[in-house]
Amino acid sequence: MPVSVIQPEDNDIFSFRFIFSTARRYWPWILACALLGGGLAYFISARQGYLYQKTARIMLRDDKQKNAQVSEIILSDLGFKPGEANLANESYVVKSSEVMGRVVKGLGLDVSYWEKRNIRKVDLYHTTPLKVEFSEEAAFQPCSLAVTPLNGREFSLSCREKEGGENVLHGKFGVPLKLPSATVKVCPTSYFSSGSMGRTIFVERVSVKEAAAGMLGRLSVTRPDSKESSLLELTLRLSHPQKAEDALNYLIEVYNDHSRREKQLAASRAEEFIVKRIGKLGGQLGGVDKQVIDYKRNSRIVKDMDTTLDATFNRVQEIGTELFSTRTELIQVKVLARLLADRSRQQDMIPANIGIQDAGIAKQIELFNDNFLQHKKLFASAGRQNPMVSSLAENMKEMRESIGRSIANYCNALEVRMSELEKERDELNRLLSDMASKDEGLVPLLREQKVMEELYLMLLKKREENALALATTEPSARILEPAFGSNAPVAPKLFLMTVGGMTGGALVSLLALLAGNALNTKVRDKKDLAGLTDLPLAGALPLLSGKERAKLPLVVMNGRSLMEECFHILRNNAELMLLPNPEEASRVLFMTSTRAGEGKTFTALNLAAAYAQTGKKVLLIDGDLRKASLSAFYGGKNARGLVHLLMNPQVSPDSVLQSGRKFPGFDLVTAGPVPPNPVALLTQDRFEELLRYWRARYDRIILDGCPYEAVVDASLMARHADLVLYVIRCGMIEKQYVPAIQGLADKGEFRAVALILNAENFKNSRFHYYSEYSETDG
Repeated sequence: MPVSVIQPEDNDIFSFRFIFSTARRYWPWILACALLGGGLAYFISARQGYLYQKTARIMLRDDKQKNAQVSEIILSDLGFKPGEANLANESYVVKSSEVMGRVVKGLGLDVSYWEKRNIRKVDLYHTTPLKVEFSEEAAFQPCSLAVTPLNGREFSLSCREKEGGENVLHGKFGVPLKLPSATVKVCPTSYFSSGSMGRTIFVERVSVKEAAAGMLGRLSVTRPDSKESSLLELTLRLSHPQKAEDALNYLIEVYNDHSRREKQLAASRAEEFIVKRIGKLGGQLGGVDKQVIDYKRNSRIVKDMDTTLDATFNRVQEIGTELFSTRTELIQVKVLARLLADRSRQQDMIPANIGIQDAGIAKQIELFNDNFLQHKKLFASAGRQNPMVSSLAENMKEMRESIGRSIANYCNALEVRMSELEKERDELNRLLSDMASKDEGLVPLLREQKVMEELYLMLLKKREENALALATTEPSARILEPAFGSNAPVAPKLFLMTVGGMTGGALVSLLALLAGNALNTKVRDKKDLAGLTDLPLAGALPLLSGKERAKLPLVVMNGRSLMEECFHILRNNAELMLLPNPEEASRVLFMTSTRAGEGKTFTALNLAAAYAQTGKKVLLIDGDLRKASLSAFYGGKNARGLVHLLMNPQVSPDSVLQSGRKFPGFDLVTAGPVPPNPVALLTQDRFEELLRYWRARYDRIILDGCPYEAVVDASLMARHADLVLYVIRCGMIEKQYVPAIQGLADKGEFRAVALILNAENFKNSRFHYYSEYSETDG
């Protein structure tokens, strides 16, 4: 069988191989922890109360839509931001503690009734046989009561005190009972019957805030279709299906009432603001109107600046037209006056249609011309001497003079009229030039007046709109589906929790084992030697239980036992290390360890027996001169032995040999009495002479030495050994000592060295086959 060489292995605690190896090694513990975790999860689940789930769907009215709250639009139009509500904000309002607190108060959910059925708590919502009324005289204090009806009139009540003790009282139904925390009155309900006698009902009272917080933790608000939708889905889990349904429906009702109050409050705020603004604007507008009127009066503005400008300009045009006509008429009148003054034309008619506007002059000219025609006609027929002709001539002369005088007066009147018109025209032109400067002062007043008038009219309109909105306030939520859902509990899921508990227990145990393996600094098996040393491993001995150790003999002789198989493997590996020519001369094997108690002596004794079974002549020497553990096994601790030979060179080595049925197939040299100075004895040539003597007579010499860490004796003996077998007991030696062994070998302290692992747990290693083989044989 080849010698086992320690190769580096994957010891990373996160590697699959390491985890699988650890699970395979400790699978009974992992299975036990999984069963324990599953049992604990099952017990916890069985104690938990059932949870029932109900769902409701509502559609919210978004303020961005056309049916938004008018009062808030009014405030927004007026420049205010009244906390615009949107769907995201409204979903938070639904889950607010204020709204849920009103639900708790309205349904009385701050007081719960339940009873124990087996080990589970069962909610008695609306099915409790009795009801407890709490007085509100003192400050609120949470309390827990256990009420047990004794008969149809009396009951016993147990309440827990602040100090932790229980106070048991007796009372009558309907009669107030004084408790340390409150005064209560217990009354039977319609569910009270003879079966309620002796049935304990547990009553728990908490604050409204605490009850609301607990319900909010079990309420979820989601949008089932998309983020753009106004549809909200409310899901609530409570300990009773009817309680969950009532709470959801009442929550929607409270939310609508809350939103309605908010909108009415916003409308009232808008009404108050509008009324104040109307009053203030009315006063300001009156002051501006008075300023405009005074300014127009002082500036001689008829109505407004445009009207005054138009009227003035039109008047100037009228005056220009009138001046033109008057000037034309004056010219014509002067022409007529010159005609009348011309003597050469005294016998002619006076022109009548020359544009004279005076009716009197026109009438005189018309009479004169009629007389002129009559005179001319009589003169032609009667002659100049005719009295009528003379009379007409005389009248015509007088009329001509009168017309001349009238025309002179009319000409003066036209000149006066022209002067007046020109004066008025000049005054109006001067007024037009002053209008521009007057307009600069009037425009700001008119602008301010116009703005105030528009704002005043808008406020009047908004006041009417707000009054209409206040009278027709609609709720924010429209119920699409009231609370619905199965009456079967949705939690706890017993199977899933049990499986989860088992999985968690297994994982926790595996993690604990991995952490323990990672933190353990002791050598446990061959894997722990990887990376610490490259020394060969000669063999490994199994870990025995206390019962197995009690039955185990000093020398294992069972031909098919696991222990004896291990010693056969150890013997074969030792022989391979004594190559190339193990038979040319007797070979000395030296057994040592780091400290006492690692099984060095037991290993040496059974290795000698294993060699003896092959027919070799074997000598076993107890080289531990200080403790003589091997000698103590056979009662020869103070008998003649190695010390006697070292101190008395003349004594024959054969005189101390012990053999017989106690030592099957090999001879034994005990240590003898403890010498005063073992080091001095081992440094003499006598020890080497003894080994030379025995080499000639024995095939194998096994020297059981002392621990290498304790004294220098082991170092002195190891120099004479052909092979040093260094025993390491698993779970006893720290890993830090392994590099020290490697250092001794590197320094040349040993001719050859190999390790022996003692007390290795074969059930957790690749040697598990041998343990099964041994158990089957047994």
